[in-house]
Amino acid sequence: MKAHQNKWITIFAVGLAVLLSGVVQADLRQGYFTDVKPVPGLDSPYQDRGPSISADGLTIYFCSGRDGGEGDWDIWMSTRRAVGASWGAPINPGPPINSPAWEASPHISADGLRLYFQSWRGGGYGQGDIYVAERASTSVPFVEVHNLGSGVNSPANEYTPSVSPDELTLYLSRGEGADGFDVYVATRSLTRAPFDSARRVANVNSSANDKYPSISSDGLTLFLDSHRLPNTGPSGYEELWVATRSSCCEHFSTPVNLNDFGLGSSVNGPTAVEFAPCISRDWPANGSKLYFAVGISESDSDLYEATWVVPCPYYVAGDLNDDCRVDFLDVASFAANWLIDCNTTPEDAACVPK
Repeated sequence: MKAHQNKWITIFAVGLAVLLSGVVQADLRQGYFTDVKPVPGLDSPYQDRGPSISADGLTIYFCSGRDGGEGDWDIWMSTRRAVGASWGAPINPGPPINSPAWEASPHISADGLRLYFQSWRGGGYGQGDIYVAERASTSVPFVEVHNLGSGVNSPANEYTPSVSPDELTLYLSRGEGADGFDVYVATRSLTRAPFDSARRVANVNSSANDKYPSISSDGLTLFLDSHRLPNTGPSGYEELWVATRSSCCEHFSTPVNLNDFGLGSSVNGPTAVEFAPCISRDWPANGSKLYFAVGISESDSDLYEATWVVPCPYYVAGDLNDDCRVDFLDVASFAANWLIDCNTTPEDAACVPK
């Protein structure tokens, strides 16, 4: 038997023992976003943007100008059988969420029972307003839609809601004429109470357009898109930025470009526009996702994802994918590389020089 194969078997045997005796956990805050690619199954020739992922990772909502809707832009949704599988064909949920007017920027609550979104339907407080659709369980359609009221909405344009898991804090974008777009926050004491008057988020906004906030589940990290400079793409184009804080009682820090976040991420590119972020509910777990839109301009966009990777600070025998544990993913990697001999086939993709 080749020495290469003996090494793999030894690693696998020792790693399996580690798996059975317990898993070493990493510090999940020390990671980075990588593996930027179109969301599997949802790449299309249409304008798609504004993704929102359910807590279980099995339903994604987004807005699109594709054909087959109720009128103008609509909210669409897609489902999949398991996390990691490709998404199914998008479907339009129809009324009462969508109308002949413009509907956009959906955000699904942590329990999946309320969908927050923007609509230009009549009877609101100004331009676009933020509404919420409700349902009794995740197995039935949304049946009731109501305006979030004057605390959230104003004569200006409100959109891109992002609500905390307890639904007591709502982040949103508001555009007020020549002042451009800023990120706002509104709070309430009970889930059935109206939100207090929205206010600008301290330290987060700039003289440029700042919008599309997405709050992490722990409330400590705020993702957004911004036209501020410097950026890595064309001057004045949107890119993804992130602001952090140590506790929910503090103000956020001044945002940094997402490519400078953590250990250094690779999300914002040199030739495209990155905007409309949505962080998954399980972040910062290893393998969690950041969803967002990418386009040459805002009139040509597709849904993308990036994966959060946490390098393992320990050497774990048998951990072949550096996720700080030995599991069936390592077994699969072991099987896929069975009989590969890098001495004779160094060009093989599994043979990475040290």
